[in-house]
Order: sequence, then C-alpha cells, then structure tokens
Amino acid sequence: MKLKSICWLMFFTITFLPAVTSPVWADASDVPLTTYQAKSGAFSLPLPSGWSVQEDSVIEGYKIPLIAYRPSTGAGDTFQDNMNVTLEPLPSGATASDYLVASIKVMAKSLTHMKVLKTGPLQGGFPGARYMIYTHQTGFPEKLQVVAFFFTSNSKGYVLSCTSTAVHFDKFFPLYWKVGRGFAPGK
Repeated sequence: MKLKSICWLMFFTITFLPAVTSPVWADASDVPLTTYQAKSGAFSLPLPSGWSVQEDSVIEGYKIPLIAYRPSTGAGDTFQDNMNVTLEPLPSGATASDYLVASIKVMAKSLTHMKVLKTGPLQGGFPGARYMIYTHQTGFPEKLQVVAFFFTSNSKGYVLSCTSTAVHFDKFFPLYWKVGRGFAPGK
C-alpha cells in the first residue's frame, strides 16, 4: 500500500487550500446536491451545487482526482470548506477497515497534533465503508476538523476527506455525511 502517499495527498489538499476562518452557514445540510461523475469513471458522488470542482489536480507532485470547495463569501472568508477524493491501489482482499487502520498509523506520523475523535462503519453508504473524524493543526491559527470516508473496491482504496475549521465543522457535518453516503466507486 502507498498509504504514506495518500496521507500526504490528504495533508496537502487540506493545507494548501485557503485556510483560517469560514463563514457560519445556517444549515449546510440544505445545500442542493448534484451527482458528479469523475471523467475517468473512477467514482461518483453528490456535490453541493455552486461548489468549485477541480479534477486531476497535482499538488507537490501528487495527483488528486477531485477537489471541491465552497465558494468564498468575501474578503473575511479565508478558509474554504472543502472535499477531496484520493485513490490508490490496494492489495487484493484489503477492506475499508484495514485501509482506515493503516491510514491512521501513517497520518499520525505526518499530521501535526492529529487526534482521532471517532471511527465507525458508514451506515447506509457503500457496503463495507468506514469513516473517521479527526482534528489536526496546520500552520494556520485554527484547528481543522475532518471526516474521512474510506472505501475499497476492485483492489483500489478511495478516501473522501471533508474539511472545515473545528469551530464550524458541526455546521457542515450533515452535508459531509450526505456526500459520504452517496459516494460510489467506479466499476
């Protein structure tokens, strides 16, 4: 497994998108969703209407199949809540649970002050999927909070990471949960 690579991808996507403060939305769960199909056919997921999408970005030499981020609300909005998808080949038979456990070990070495808050099965989503909620610190003043969804299919591992500042995470969590439950690996 190239778990170190996937963790660096997650770190770079989270860190290098604009960060510090995000606006408080009344209810992010009411944002309309549109099904997004990766051009490669590797996955599909519901994304919030109006969010910007970048496909096949390269950050620090790592390819990131999808980055989606909330539109800015103005000059005081210095963190754009975001979602990104990464994928990598896995050994035959690897489960999402295996992938999650291995990822935690690598991420704990790579992310500053990483703290796992909760892990579990993703009920009502892709079969066998798992999730992890964690916080970590970047070079910015505010701590970030992430829900990462882990999926495996056809010897591939997929991670959907959804990131907000820790202060605003609860506002976006219902939206992130809907997106995670709607994620589907390609055939």
